[in-house]
Amino acid sequence: MSPQIAVVVPTYKDLPQLRLCLECLVSQTIPTTEYRVVVINNDTSAHLDDLREQFPSVSFLTESKPGSYAARNLGIRSTTEPILAFTDADCLPKRDWLEKGRASLSGGADLVAGHVELTFASQRLSGAESYELVFGFDQSASVAQGYAATANLVSWRRCFDETALFDDSLMSGGDTRWTKNASSSGLSLVYESQSIVQHPARATLCQVLMKARRVAGGRSSAGTAPTIWRTMLAGWLPPLSLFTKVTRHPTLTLSQKFKACGIAWLVKLQFHVTCLAIALGLSRPNRR
Repeated sequence: MSPQIAVVVPTYKDLPQLRLCLECLVSQTIPTTEYRVVVINNDTSAHLDDLREQFPSVSFLTESKPGSYAARNLGIRSTTEPILAFTDADCLPKRDWLEKGRASLSGGADLVAGHVELTFASQRLSGAESYELVFGFDQSASVAQGYAATANLVSWRRCFDETALFDDSLMSGGDTRWTKNASSSGLSLVYESQSIVQHPARATLCQVLMKARRVAGGRSSAGTAPTIWRTMLAGWLPPLSLFTKVTRHPTLTLSQKFKACGIAWLVKLQFHVTCLAIALGLSRPNRR
């Protein structure tokens, strides 16, 4: 039987996490004859010989153009299976991830956004982890607004035939743009809570601010970043709506809420500073 599903996994300088991801992917509950895994390496200096030896059933490709969306596009172009499944190298799919995602597609959906479950280093959350708990992946809320993250997305291939591939000029936000275009064009996007991948929460302030810079770069590349004047006049103000969301969280302690609010403010500042630097030609979007 020919494979029905191509699992596309972009990776960039994250080989230890990729190894864990692949261990999960080669142990899915559906027969291995029904799917194949394609890793697209976006770091041309990386050596993957050990992984090739450990995972002989996995295909390894290299995309020299920077960016995870360029890597995903290569994965799409290099496969022919009718179903495409996307996850990230730092995700750990549950054993029935593909089974549940495929079942939702068979039920009539065009695109299926699965649940992204955050994992934490310990029960005692750092300030960054507290922030992530509030503002991390919320696929259910995203789907309600017509978009989803490629950390956990399963789609019919024909959806890409109808809407084109990801915008590979973007370093961030390409999944939001593509799924919004797909859903606005009439394709059905559904949330499947039982199709689960785990994702480690960012544990340090540095990691959280790195994401803010990457998101700002993506917004700038997409032409949706705040104007220079809005950034200069309001970018430094406290994000009161975000503070409200933090203070209403049911499980965080008062100390954790205080830290999460502080990080939310720093994230806003980092986002606007990065947008301003790019607009003034002092910086440019990057993947980090």
